[in-house]
Amino acid sequence: MREFSTAFDAEKNRRADGPAPINLLTFGFATPVYLSDRDITPANGSAHLGLVKTWGFIDSSISQTPGSGILGTIEIADLQLTIINSTTPRFSDNFTVSNPPENVTVSLYQWFAPLQDSEKELIFKGIIYGQPEWDEYVCTITVRGILQKYNCKIGEDKIIYADGYPDADPDEYGKMGNIIYGDLKDVPCHAIVSGDVNSLIDDITESQTSIELSDASYFPPSGIIGIDAEKISYTGNSGNVLTGCTRGYNSTTAVTHLAGSAVWEELTLFVYQIACHPVNLIGDIFCDGVRITSMCTKYTGQSGNELTGWEGKAVFTVPSKLTRQQAIDLLINDGITIHDAIAVVDTIAVIDGISISDAIAVSDTIGVSTGSHYHTAGLVIYSWQFDSVVAYSGSVVYGELLIDQNLQTQGDLYSTNGAAKVTKSIYAAPGGIPYQFRVCLRTGSDINGKTITAEFRDTTGYDDANAVVACNTINTTVKSDWTTCGSHSNTWELFNNLYGIVSHNDTGGTNAHHYVCEVWVEVSFYPNTNNSAATGVAKTGSASKSGTVSRSGAVTKSGAASKSGTVTREGEVTLSGNSVADVRVGQLITAHVQGYRDDISGTYTGTPNALIERPDHIFKHIWSILMGAPFNDIDTTSFDASGAFYAANTYKFAKLINEPVQAVDLLTSLALQCRSRFIVSSEGKAKLLVRQLNQSSSHSVVKNEIKYDSMSVKRSLTDEIINLFYINCDLDLTLSPNDPISYKYNLKFTDATSITRYGQRTWQGASDIFCFDAVRDTAMCVNVGNFLLAYHCRARNMPHFGVFLDNLEIEPGDIIDITHPLDAMTNFVAEVLKVVHHLGNATQIDWLEITGIENTT
Repeated sequence: MREFSTAFDAEKNRRADGPAPINLLTFGFATPVYLSDRDITPANGSAHLGLVKTWGFIDSSISQTPGSGILGTIEIADLQLTIINSTTPRFSDNFTVSNPPENVTVSLYQWFAPLQDSEKELIFKGIIYGQPEWDEYVCTITVRGILQKYNCKIGEDKIIYADGYPDADPDEYGKMGNIIYGDLKDVPCHAIVSGDVNSLIDDITESQTSIELSDASYFPPSGIIGIDAEKISYTGNSGNVLTGCTRGYNSTTAVTHLAGSAVWEELTLFVYQIACHPVNLIGDIFCDGVRITSMCTKYTGQSGNELTGWEGKAVFTVPSKLTRQQAIDLLINDGITIHDAIAVVDTIAVIDGISISDAIAVSDTIGVSTGSHYHTAGLVIYSWQFDSVVAYSGSVVYGELLIDQNLQTQGDLYSTNGAAKVTKSIYAAPGGIPYQFRVCLRTGSDINGKTITAEFRDTTGYDDANAVVACNTINTTVKSDWTTCGSHSNTWELFNNLYGIVSHNDTGGTNAHHYVCEVWVEVSFYPNTNNSAATGVAKTGSASKSGTVSRSGAVTKSGAASKSGTVTREGEVTLSGNSVADVRVGQLITAHVQGYRDDISGTYTGTPNALIERPDHIFKHIWSILMGAPFNDIDTTSFDASGAFYAANTYKFAKLINEPVQAVDLLTSLALQCRSRFIVSSEGKAKLLVRQLNQSSSHSVVKNEIKYDSMSVKRSLTDEIINLFYINCDLDLTLSPNDPISYKYNLKFTDATSITRYGQRTWQGASDIFCFDAVRDTAMCVNVGNFLLAYHCRARNMPHFGVFLDNLEIEPGDIIDITHPLDAMTNFVAEVLKVVHHLGNATQIDWLEITGIENTT
């Protein structure tokens, strides 16, 4: 909602009994040009020539294109002008080589005669769009909103090209340097200093000292090359021939090489670019997914941590021993633990046809007395996996991931009192009798600094049916002490009645993430044996045997054995040693990175040197740094309100930009992923609005303010109803962001009531609209997805009406309430989608044409 000065407010609200506003234009040529539809000089202002013949209208909206509703597409406002061009000098004479039309900023103000020039209000700001058209009499101009000026193609100036990166791997040419926001995993890196690569044009012998390449133009005049395992120094480079070659350089062996063999330039240092800007932190480096634990020197690009020649860029280096065909000589540290939960079901029947002829005579003089005797097998540990989970208290997000036997996925005990109850609904009795048990827990990637507790128990909490374990560190597996089974847990019937509770101790009053990867129980038992225990038996004396035993017949087997269950693995393999892999042989180099960070003044986040990851902070940074728009044109009121919502709901982005993208497309996509609208108002202010239903109105419009006979209502397009869709999040950055299979999570959203009413309706637009490449957190996706489903699962009423200047405050994205007899509207709450300002003149008054949409659930 716009705000005006008190003096301007008073004048515009006079309506019919007050003066009409006067429109004042300023063209920002080297020498400004001031125009109006009459000759006028505001008090203490500049003289304006009355050359404007027609004003047209200012068209501002969120979305005009059919099918764009879910995106909330940014539409750039337009203003059409017709200017008298028959004067001397002509208006068109202002268009010169040094002042081309496309460079000119145009500002439209409204002013009332009683006011000072300083009390006029900016109504529209933009640039001349396309090319003006003029003749001897008139000049026709389209002025497009100021967003057009800053709607650049982000990343086009970050392309890796030969002149700027002469030593880069040729495969990197044409790719864009990375722009990184937030905390990202496995960001693909670019080999920007790796030397030239070419090939032999003919076979060469082991003693040949002149070597011809297909193209040696990018090799230096002298240097060292590598072919297969041989290094060769050379002193000359002419006509694609390297001359003065010393074979077997640096203790390598001179050998013959075949035509077509790769030839590469040997360097003293190899450089990989992580981002084309400074970053907050560089974490682990990986080669084909294997962590490299040594030899990398990292430079964040921040002041004091820069590589000479690559200032302001995040890079890392590896030593000269990195060669094209280098063998990997690394130490492997295997920390993988295997959890085997496979059960074997054996239905094999044995048919024994052997007959025994026993001719042994036994002379037994043993005396028998009472006693006892037991047969036992070795202790077995069984992994007791839960198969059912429900919320025990508070909010639990993706609880099924707590018991999916996968230590990499994680559920979330999201709310302040979030707890989950886990049970085993399918009866299990692995054999023998339960002896001891312990509860096991694996924490996730974020527990909000609190303690996660897992308890296995019965309903009354008997000591022999209870085990508890707690953990206050992330990504950690812990197990309780062993509890010996007693009268409340020493049979499988009793054991199957026990259940687990997973909870946290966060009572701070604000919802936060408490991720848990897995909870399970380990139970030990002695298996059954085929021996019968005798009680009260003791033997004395001796026995002797004589004779023979013979056997005849056969044994046959029938039936089958089947296996069920899973084997899960946890842990990682790390590499260290004196060698690393070379990206030039097709291997993928990636890095864990924290991207842009704030400056020392905290301009974007409010905190000096903080990681820029909250959506409103990223929008500010994109607007002012990547787009080059004035920071002062950010509407702080809307950004602060949105920021408060993001903070309360723990919204964070993790975004990699590695392909050029139009600024408007990037802003629109990011806004969707945080259920917001990014709008640049007609006066040039960047606004960020969180989309919500059942919002409170900030402005009322009643019947006597509405233009006579202008009210109408229509329904939103049924083609835009969506009641079934999937959101994909947590992108594998080595894969395409436009393909749903590139994402770790695929979350389903559906509304049964809507499907019953309208039939199943899915999104019919671009297939990648729900690929949330900036979101890694499933809880954030659930929050956004639930809103989008609630908003788009039904048709909505859309009022359309006209008002006058007393409602000039209204802008797209505002929430207003309307009272009008049509449809008995009383405080009907609507979001404003479109405002068309019909500019008046000396004989016509200004009025606004407004389209809104119902904002209730």
